[in-house]
Amino acid sequence: MRVARRSLGFAALGLTAACSTTTEANPQPVERLRILANPAVTDTIEATPLQSVVVELRDNTGGPIQGAVVRFSAQLTTPPQGAPTMLVSTEAGITWDLSVSDTTDARGRAAARVRFGSIAGPGGVDFVAVGSDLAGSLSFTVAAGNAAELRLSRGDTAVVAGTLVEVAGHVFDRAGNPRPEIPTFSARSEPADAGSITPSGSMTAAGPFGNVHVSARVGTLVDSLTVGIFPHGTLVGRDDIHSSLVTIDTDGSNRRVLSPPGAFIPTDVEPAWSPDGREVAFGSELTILIASLTGEIRSLFVTPQPNILTARWPAYSPDGRWIYYSGQAIDGSGTSLYRIRPDGTAPSRLTDSVSATRPSPSPDGRSIAFQGGDATVRVLDLTLGALTSVRVPGIFPEWSPRGNRIAYYDYYGSAFRSMRADGSDIRTIRVAGSSHPMTWSPDGDLLLVQSYFVFRLVQPETGISVPIPATAGLSNLAWKPTP
Repeated sequence: MRVARRSLGFAALGLTAACSTTTEANPQPVERLRILANPAVTDTIEATPLQSVVVELRDNTGGPIQGAVVRFSAQLTTPPQGAPTMLVSTEAGITWDLSVSDTTDARGRAAARVRFGSIAGPGGVDFVAVGSDLAGSLSFTVAAGNAAELRLSRGDTAVVAGTLVEVAGHVFDRAGNPRPEIPTFSARSEPADAGSITPSGSMTAAGPFGNVHVSARVGTLVDSLTVGIFPHGTLVGRDDIHSSLVTIDTDGSNRRVLSPPGAFIPTDVEPAWSPDGREVAFGSELTILIASLTGEIRSLFVTPQPNILTARWPAYSPDGRWIYYSGQAIDGSGTSLYRIRPDGTAPSRLTDSVSATRPSPSPDGRSIAFQGGDATVRVLDLTLGALTSVRVPGIFPEWSPRGNRIAYYDYYGSAFRSMRADGSDIRTIRVAGSSHPMTWSPDGDLLLVQSYFVFRLVQPETGISVPIPATAGLSNLAWKPTP
């Protein structure tokens, strides 16, 4: 007698191996293991067919084998995932497992129910008569389920004006398997000319400023994101991680360190650009330092200032002929406003009756807004050499390059506001932020304010705001003017 293994011929069912026996008296092979019934070989994830897998065992004479144990096992996906492609259960079972066993009945038959796995792709169930070489397998195809989720390829972001942004969308079933549907895109822009998107997801950030609210749709599935658009510019500020003074473009490029190695850069450094954008002035406790963009550092004070203990918060006059700053008098009389030529000559004191910090000259050079010691915004008329009647609760005043508004932070009201130079027409700027200095864009249309972990550009008139991702980790920013 000769025993040989061969295919049972159920290729369409995916049977990959089985056993047959031939004898001299009976030359026709006896199929010792065969599949009598099986479910559909293709179905969607987690489907549970009504039909079980039924196999039959026979001995060498073709008679049924009763009492044999047949183990049914789910095949696993390729490592490292190694997840089950199918699940199995006994016919009377209520749970699904990786492997179950059944004992053949008087007809030599054993059965197991199957459930399609949650991972789309090829699947399979192996079966073996325990203690023998009778074994086989069934192959299945697990198809993705119905569309359940739409995910965009990127989240909310912000880009410099003129950038082309490609947005893709992917559809998944409830188990996260990809589906072939392609979403259709649409957009709402504020203002209307900020940007647009094609139905296939190509977005043009026309700018110069605003938000494009992008929506993607497949049937009833919707996902969305917002693309902020901001103008290109150069900023200077404090790197809070490395305690250095840096310049950086709004898109994150051209970052460079201005402060010398080991220099003390106070947390309230508040640097200031020269009107031509070639130099940056910043306070360093005892003096005002001037840093050029080519790397040179010099002290503003050619000779020591005998009456000043500290000098901070410099600001250039619009014509570049003066640098205003706050100086703390050594005699204890308080902090006053001073001015000095950029070459360190002609120092003079401008105020002596009030505490004055953080000067911000008007664009016409005739007045200076400053922060008073009682946390109010005051205005000094340089032509008269006297204070005006303006006295508005607030800190961090910043005169608009247009000359028509002074922005400030209302410490008591916890809000950014702006007013006319005479203190009238106070308006709230609708942007979430914190009590920090701010800076105008060179055209005076936008205000850059610190909003928790990043800065946001806000258009005061509309409240439209856009985050500037490159400003994370920076503070006390100043926008480089356009000469």
